[in-house]
Amino acid sequence: NNNNTRWRWCECVVSLLSDFMHPHRYLEVITKLSHLWQNLSPAEKEEWTQKSEREKAAYDIQYINYVKMMNPKDLNKMKKLEKKLKNKKQQKYIRRRKNIEGEKLGKPKLPNSPFMMFLELLKIPELSRKEFSLEAGRRWQSLPEDEKKVFLEKARKERDQYERELTEWEAKMAKEGRYDLLRSKQKIMYKLFLPRHQDQQT
Repeated sequence: NNNNTRWRWCECVVSLLSDFMHPHRYLEVITKLSHLWQNLSPAEKEEWTQKSEREKAAYDIQYINYVKMMNPKDLNKMKKLEKKLKNKKQQKYIRRRKNIEGEKLGKPKLPNSPFMMFLELLKIPELSRKEFSLEAGRRWQSLPEDEKKVFLEKARKERDQYERELTEWEAKMAKEGRYDLLRSKQKIMYKLFLPRHQDQQT
């Protein structure tokens, strides 16, 4: 499965960057790496595809052997857990669908973090992708504070602009009745106050 292979590659690269990355930026980095995946050569993608298939085959064998050794009580617990995980997967799909729909309706894009801005400008020739990831993290950590401050300030400004644009976009979506595309707090606020405001104007 191409998607499994791509995400396996992304997870491996993220694990290399974990020491240099804020935990809340995981999804942002995954998205960025998805674009980088598209630029891999066919040979590189094939290597990761084979790796993913080997891991999947090994997992299937271990899973079957594990289930054979389980008693009925534990097997029932595992089925409940699998159902719970399936529900989480469905929720993840719904969130992804909403994100795609939001983009089509002009939802502002989340700006890059300071590190991702730094990464976009970084050019290190003749390095493998693994070596590049490690070297990028090392250079970011050792970057002088005055130089790092440039990226931090740029990221802050873009974040402020993003918040303003997102607030305006959510107000527009609320007026159109698309509360499903709003953040939780904004959804509650608009559901409570927007009808009152509209009643006062009529």
